[in-house]
Amino acid sequence: MSDKIKFFDLRFSPNNIKVRIALNYKGIEFETIPVEFNEYPPAAAERTAVVEATGQPLTPAILHGQTALFGAAAILRYLDANFRKTPHLFSADFATMKQIEEWESFAVTELPEPIGICFQQVMGKEIDSSELRRASGILNEVTGRVEKQLATTPWLAGNQMTAADVTAAPFVSLGMLPAEAAQGNSIGEFFQKNLHLGDGREKTRAWIEKVMVFNR
Repeated sequence: MSDKIKFFDLRFSPNNIKVRIALNYKGIEFETIPVEFNEYPPAAAERTAVVEATGQPLTPAILHGQTALFGAAAILRYLDANFRKTPHLFSADFATMKQIEEWESFAVTELPEPIGICFQQVMGKEIDSSELRRASGILNEVTGRVEKQLATTPWLAGNQMTAADVTAAPFVSLGMLPAEAAQGNSIGEFFQKNLHLGDGREKTRAWIEKVMVFNR
């Protein structure tokens, strides 16, 4: 497939970050089409290009030749199935695949809560500092499982980066955003100031840094 992938990208969305990391990790050439996020629900005009490409307004979404996909999990599987000579995100080993899928489930059931709280606050009219503290507390609590796993393996599902890491790390990364990464973006600056991973997460921090190298 020679067509360059068009990636409809909402910059600070964890689900979009997953796709950006996967594309860069695999070394797949792509064109970024920025998508704005100024209010929720988003204005129809902000999502016209996404709707025209995929028939729905949500990101992440990609267009590859005549093939359109949306949803991070679907896109990651598409990339792995169709770019077979690039580093794999999934595994031919059943046990490893089960591990990856378990971490994917963790990433979409437990990690979004603190991120959602912060998005509600940044979009609200008044800031509730107690809710922001609660979000940081939840993030610290749920990443206990990540910290425990990383005490035994360098990655969440074995000895190399997989979809487990690509799926989970973007959520956690918003609790340790570098100031330079957030600068100039109101949502990024809000997360950098208000969401904190907390103490006792040294292995998690090092893991995030390894994964987020591909967030570019």
